[in-house]
Amino acid sequence: MTKRIFAGALVLVAALTMWCEPAKAQGVPTASQRLELSVFGAGTGTYTGLYDGRNAGITAGIDLTFPRYHHFDPSIELRGNIPISKGDVDGQKSALIGPKVSRAFGRFHPYIDGFYGRGQFEYLNGGIIVDLPDGSGFLYKQTTTNVYAGGGGLDYKVSRHFDLKADAQYERWKTPVYPGGVVYSTPLSVGVVYHLDFNQYHRHHRR
Repeated sequence: MTKRIFAGALVLVAALTMWCEPAKAQGVPTASQRLELSVFGAGTGTYTGLYDGRNAGITAGIDLTFPRYHHFDPSIELRGNIPISKGDVDGQKSALIGPKVSRAFGRFHPYIDGFYGRGQFEYLNGGIIVDLPDGSGFLYKQTTTNVYAGGGGLDYKVSRHFDLKADAQYERWKTPVYPGGVVYSTPLSVGVVYHLDFNQYHRHHRR
């Protein structure tokens, strides 16, 4: 399920890119044509929220940033998280998409974001048994759920194409194996951003 959502979101980002591209060739000054694509990769430590579960993994994503508006840079981001080390309780993986807004202060680019997508629990050590009202038990080894998330971070510009990234999110997951049926996951990530410049071709041909 998460693979299908990730693929669908990639198609959405590509469609947005192609839709916005023609507007850049309408004679608008290059300085106002800032449509940018960037990708990032990060190491992530996650407190899963389920019985003191912890994961260590990789988060990767792609951002499509639209023209600046009143000093703010709006974008849409697609990101996925995969656990490499799942610990002793559970492994969480997800594919999320949502809006992001950043603002530049010199080399510093703080941002806030919000996401929606799908996530998957893998319950370790043979699964988790949930007691049923009739006295029997049901064994869960894996479940999928909608995921809602919000957070923010900071990108620090090292060069024209590269940033350093620090990112924190707060995610809401549903699971039948936990009292109340909801857990809150906290992924913390540190990584690198690479910026691709869509406007380079236009700058070259407008000289």
